[in-house]
Amino acid sequence: MTVLAGQLGFDYCAYGLRMPIPLGNPQVAILCNYPTAWMERYDTCGYLAIDLTVRQALRAVSPFV
Repeated sequence: MTVLAGQLGFDYCAYGLRMPIPLGNPQVAILCNYPTAWMERYDTCGYLAIDLTVRQALRAVSPFV
């Protein structure tokens, strides 16, 4: 994934997956090559809840840039 993203001119890329269960607390997996410090800040600050790209992804059925 990171090689292809690099070939397209992107330094970083991420793929997120929200598991449909448990219904009351769905689990999220994020695969990315962002620096660890950034991912820790993203988690600590709760950016997942307000990230506009995440909102778009929840409405889309295909990947997007």
